[in-house]
Amino acid sequence: MYLIEAKTINKFFYQRKEKRDSHILKDVSISISEGEKIGIVGESGCGKTTLAKSLLKLVPIHDRDTGEIIFRGKDIFPSTEVEFRKLRPELQIIYQDPFLSLNQQMRVVDILREAVKLKHPNLKTPEILTRVNGLLETFRIQPQNLNKLPSQLSGGECRRVGIARVMALEPAFLIADEPVASLDASIKDQIMQLLVKRIDTLMTISHDMRIIKKYVDKIIVMYSGMVVEIARRGEPKPPSSDCYELVHPYSKRLISSVEYFEARENEISTDLDEIDSVSDAQPDVQDSVGCRCVDLCQRLGLSSEKLSKCRSEFPALEAKTTTDNLIACHYVE
Repeated sequence: MYLIEAKTINKFFYQRKEKRDSHILKDVSISISEGEKIGIVGESGCGKTTLAKSLLKLVPIHDRDTGEIIFRGKDIFPSTEVEFRKLRPELQIIYQDPFLSLNQQMRVVDILREAVKLKHPNLKTPEILTRVNGLLETFRIQPQNLNKLPSQLSGGECRRVGIARVMALEPAFLIADEPVASLDASIKDQIMQLLVKRIDTLMTISHDMRIIKKYVDKIIVMYSGMVVEIARRGEPKPPSSDCYELVHPYSKRLISSVEYFEARENEISTDLDEIDSVSDAQPDVQDSVGCRCVDLCQRLGLSSEKLSKCRSEFPALEAKTTTDNLIACHYVE
């Protein structure tokens, strides 16, 4: 049995300006086993954070939303906020914006103390302070910051406090949305190693492919609100090669764009005319029956005859004969 599972999630938001509903997540299904470390990748606006927040019921419910979210065998999708509150300590998230994740009216010491008390309500004050001091040391939070408000901290300091607060709760499942984005290079690996070591089941959302490839067991690739590929870590052959083999047309293009910028990260300037972008823009997320990658595949030269099927039929996420990956594509075999 999976620890947490999403089944055919469809998520809608009402766009007030356009006065219409946008279909943000389309038939998204993922499963996460106990002890699994997974990474979600995709360009900005593809639905990564919306999926993460939907799993934890942190987004408003729309009357057109459908699907199931199974946690330890129980569907928590229809549960009320009062019912779900009992699960909050077990299902946690590290937000992309470190400032928004902290109560701006509370000092750092009170933020950490509250988290420790929530997890261990029977601890006495000296024991709580001992645990708080341990969090300071583990996450390299300077003692002089204990009595400061979040607004008095830097972005990196806020992120470390936010991570320490979540880790104090010892969640069963943690979603880390860009967990090391504002941290110095010297501490990024240290924080990721702590997360991987201390959190049994972890979902990491990141644009940093080095972090994703190094610390996760399974990669989920998203495009325009749909999961296009799920790839498990394999044995690199030869050892210096990539341990993930991504074969969906969008996945390949995403990886090639990352490699392009990695190869040129030390250059002073970049000729923008040379860049072959992942996609010109995310397609408008209306109700659609076909594959949302159809315009990308058209630019890649797929014939009109084949594209007609892509426009009329939504591809199932399924295993193919040439790979163990799950792929949502009519023409990858």
